[in-house]
Amino acid sequence: MDIKSFRRVAILQYQQLCVVFPISNIGDGSALGSGERGGVTHVGGNMLNSIPAADAIFMKWTLEICTDDECKLIMENCNKAVPVGGKLILCEPVLPEQSDESHMTRALLEGDIFIMTVYRTKGKHRTEEEYRQLGHSAGFKHFRPFYLNDFFTILEFQK
Repeated sequence: MDIKSFRRVAILQYQQLCVVFPISNIGDGSALGSGERGGVTHVGGNMLNSIPAADAIFMKWTLEICTDDECKLIMENCNKAVPVGGKLILCEPVLPEQSDESHMTRALLEGDIFIMTVYRTKGKHRTEEEYRQLGHSAGFKHFRPFYLNDFFTILEFQK
């Protein structure tokens, strides 16, 4: 979600204090700038080291560029950052357990190849079961997937 859309949803609809932790902060430690702009607090840091405390954490198109070990570490940091009952909410493409010739499967597999060729060779799309196992290994007790369309799924992990 772009910052402008995020600000509109977070501030106008929910009147919540929101923190943006830019995706560039997954591993290199660089910040796109810190401070408050438009009611949204931007922070720098490194997701592999820590995540700012929150009641809920939302990530979109973030874990698909990470290795399984990086995903687990980021999810563990999210688990540490949320209170009991807190949530990690992901919006990611989810691969089907069984491959077929459907348009959905082809689009998801093409997206998987895109991630590996454009972003990182170690990144990948994952199945629902792979996300479930990663969340469980990171300490989340509950998991619910919500399939939005052929490409996006909301993955809700609760502490």
